[in-house]
Formats: sequence, structure tokens, C-alpha cells
Amino acid sequence: MTRSIRIIENMLHDLRVRVVNKLRRTSLRQMESFSKGDIYTKISQDTVTISQSAFFLVNIVQALVMVVCCLLYIAWLSPGAFFMTVIGIIIAISIYWGHRQKLVRDMAEMNKKEGEIVEAVCDIVEGYKELYGNQKRNEGVFKHYSGLAEESRTVKVRANDTFILEIMFTQIFFYLLIGAVVFILPEIVPTYSVVVIRVTAAILFIVNPLDIIATTAPLITRANSALKNIYDLDDVLTAPQTDADRPFQAPSQFLNFQEITGHSLQFTYRDAENNPLFTVGPFDLHLMRGETVFFVGGNGCGKTTLMKIICGLYQLNSGELRLDGQRLEQNNYQDYRELFSVIFSDFHLFDRLYGQEEVDPTTVNNWLKKMDIAHKTQFSKGRFTHTDLSTGQRKRLALIVALLDDRPIVMLDEWAADQDPQFRTFFYETLLAEFRAAGKTVLAVSHDDRYWHLADRVVKMEYGQLARNLYGASTSQNETCQ
Repeated sequence: MTRSIRIIENMLHDLRVRVVNKLRRTSLRQMESFSKGDIYTKISQDTVTISQSAFFLVNIVQALVMVVCCLLYIAWLSPGAFFMTVIGIIIAISIYWGHRQKLVRDMAEMNKKEGEIVEAVCDIVEGYKELYGNQKRNEGVFKHYSGLAEESRTVKVRANDTFILEIMFTQIFFYLLIGAVVFILPEIVPTYSVVVIRVTAAILFIVNPLDIIATTAPLITRANSALKNIYDLDDVLTAPQTDADRPFQAPSQFLNFQEITGHSLQFTYRDAENNPLFTVGPFDLHLMRGETVFFVGGNGCGKTTLMKIICGLYQLNSGELRLDGQRLEQNNYQDYRELFSVIFSDFHLFDRLYGQEEVDPTTVNNWLKKMDIAHKTQFSKGRFTHTDLSTGQRKRLALIVALLDDRPIVMLDEWAADQDPQFRTFFYETLLAEFRAAGKTVLAVSHDDRYWHLADRVVKMEYGQLARNLYGASTSQNETCQ
């Protein structure tokens, strides 16, 4: 039993690590299509279910060995009793198998409901501020959660009813089998009365193993359902051909690039049925090293999608990107992504500097002072002491982490939007100047038109297209004002 549990735990460990490894390397669009609740349920809850089944699986194997040995003993005592017992077991298994199929369907539906419940809880936790000030929305979210909880309870009760029915059937079967062996078989086989006591004792030995099999089989069914969920996720993550696991040069082979050009770049969002929803492009692109470019435009015009296209997070539907004339291919896309330090508006802030474990703490703490958040958090023992900061302060901390990577291109998606006026001025007038002096290329989404003159170019987007230069290149500042 100890060895079997270790084998299952080792298998489960390898499977979970493999799935998470694929998950971190899958395409951004596929990651965006997943339900967070579904992923959490499969990687955490389902693995726990499988782990807990290890003990019961060994018990079932042990019970099966006992059943086989007892049946052989009954066959040696009385062929008639053996055939009656086997026929009874076959009938019982057939009826049980019909119930099991229903149980499997209930388990699959239950896992789906649990994923939806986790998603609803995430909505409550992550959207608490929006709910706390809006009672009507608060009640709506809670009503949705309560409905899911009720549906989940209904499925669980139905599954447990099936489980209990199987236990009852097993017990009835045992009584019927013993009754047939003790009272009916002696009337059919005259010589049977000699061994009836020993056959009855052997059947009683079978009762407990069969009871174990009947009562634990639903748990194994649940574990099989959980295992299928994880393998389904594993299969889905195998489908996309990504290049994130291909070896790339460190530093990137494109580290000394001078220009990035794009021709007829286009990306289309699609729904689950592959119907087009929104298209960005086609458009041409030309970026010079050391250039500071602001992208502006209304909400929903495609600015964030443009950023994801430029930094290589979205695979193009058509068109091509080139660095110094060299076309990007599948085998060098990761090298290209390594040029960018990116902070999107929905960024995630890690409390550790993963991949930068050798960084000097003094350097990090100096940056914290420069960004005016040293009184809020410090860098100690390889991690930040606090990350529960205001949105603007969290963005400053994210910028520090990005700058510590020291990559040639800094990409910021409305980074200054949540900064106070004083620090916003510091960002545009001081930090951008330092980036320029360090030779960094800055690509930023910005709505602060009072600072547009600090960029080399200001490019406007409209309806998924790069419409025109509002400032820079061939456009004068007077034309911008007009």
C-alpha cells in the first residue's frame, strides 16, 4: 500500500508539473480563452481527489484478490455453488455498471459546476470594491453564486443517491446469494448438504471484499473523472504549436537591433466557433531604436492589441515583422520577445524577482526611493516586503521590476493613468529623459496630451487601424494642435 501510494503520488506530481509547464508556454490567446476557475479546479481540487483515491485503489485490489481466492475455494467445494455465485456476481456487476455510467455523468457535471463556483467566488473577491458600493450588483452576483451552489448541490445529492442505491443493492445481493446457497441449492444438488456450511462461510468471506469494492468504486470513479479532466487539459495544451520552449540565445540575438518594421500586420479575435469578432490591421509599422512613441486613441480602438502584436505576444494572422530586415520566424520569436519589458494595464505583480535572483538589494532599494515607495515596501531576502499598495504604487513597483531586466524596449500600456500629478510629471519629464539617455526605445499608450511634445512621435489609432501621426515625423506641432 505504501509503495502504491508513492507510485500514484509520483505519477500525479509528474502530470501536474507537465500540465503547468505546458500552461506557462501556451499561446496568450489560448490562455485568455481558459476559465480561471476551470484551471484552478483541475490543477488543485482534481489532483487532491486523485491523491485521496490511492488508499482506496489498493483496498479494491486487495479485495479483488480475496474474492478470486474465495471463488476458487467454492469451486473446489461445489461446482454448483460456484456457478450460482458467479452468475449472481455477473448480474450484480451488470446492474452496477448501468448505475456507474450515470454516476460518471454526474461526476463530470459536478466538476463543471465546481469550476463555475470557483469562478463566481473569484468575481466576488476580485470585484469586491465594485460590489461593496452597488447593492443591486452585489445581490445579482450573490444570486448567481447561490444558483450555481444550488445546482452543484442537486448534482451531488443525485450522485450520492446513486452511490447509496449501489450500497443497498450490494447488501440485498449478499442476502439473496446466501439465501440461494443455503436454502435453494440443497434442493437441487442432493450431495450439497455435506459442504453447505463451508460454502456459506466462504461466501461470508466474500461479503466484506465485495462491500469494499461496491462502496469505494464510486470514489475511484470520481478519481477517474478528475484524472480525465486533467488529461483533457493536458491534451488541449498539446494542440497549439508554440515556440516558447525552443532554445533562445542569452542575450537575445536581436539585442543590437536598429529598427523594427512590419508589413500588413493583422490580428483577428475569434469566438469559440471561430467567427471573427474584431480585427486590428492590416497596417504597416516602422520603429527606430531609441525612439519614444506614444499611441493614442479611444477605448476599444485596439491600442492594447497593437502592443501585444508588436511585442510578439499575439501570433499574426497575416503580415510579417522584421528586425533590421530579418524576418521573424517561429524559431526566433522568443528571442524577439526577450527585447521587451512590458507593463499592461491588467499587469500582475510578483512579490519576488523571479529570474533575477542575483540582483543587488541595494540597487532595488535605491529604485524604491527614486519611485517614492521606499516608505511602503522594501526589498529583503529576495522579495518585496509588501505588495498591497495603491494602483499607482503597484505600477511604480512593476516598472522597477521591468527596468531591472534592462531590456532595450520599454512598453507601457497607460502606465501614467493612475499616478498623482506630481509623479506623472516626474515620469514624463524625468524618467522618459533617462530612458532616452540610456538608449531605450519607449512605446507607450498615453492620453496625457500635455506631454505629447516629449515623444518623437504620437500615433493615433482608430477602429483597429494606425490612422495617422498626430505629432512627430512629418507632422508639425502646430498641425497637432489644430
